[in-house]
Amino acid sequence: MVAICGLANAKTIKSGDEPLTENYVISTYVAAITQGTIKDFNRILDADVTFSSTSKSGVTPLDKDDVIANVKANEGVKQECTVSSTKVKETGDGTVYQIDMKYSDHIRTDMVTIVEGSNGWKVTDVNSSFK
Repeated sequence: MVAICGLANAKTIKSGDEPLTENYVISTYVAAITQGTIKDFNRILDADVTFSSTSKSGVTPLDKDDVIANVKANEGVKQECTVSSTKVKETGDGTVYQIDMKYSDHIRTDMVTIVEGSNGWKVTDVNSSFK
């Protein structure tokens, strides 16, 4: 009887409440951008995430809501590109990844910063450039 009461009072972790791992966050980001997989995309983004795009004309900040809307609008659309991911820099609580997407006529490079917080890892900054 004591065991049953103890189990009934135990905190259950709801799906989606578990801390995010570094690998899960970067894999989810890549899947969203290159394969149109939107599951958990919003969840992996920090509340204060910043997005920007760098081109010859300078750096353009991108609105988080617009980026999320764009990913949702492209749900299920698989990009015709080859993807490579490289861990570029690692600090005590953060990591920078370089994601290269090679298309037939250009290369998109995303520098993605993820930071570990109280509920696991989150994307905090993304800078996209095109060659």
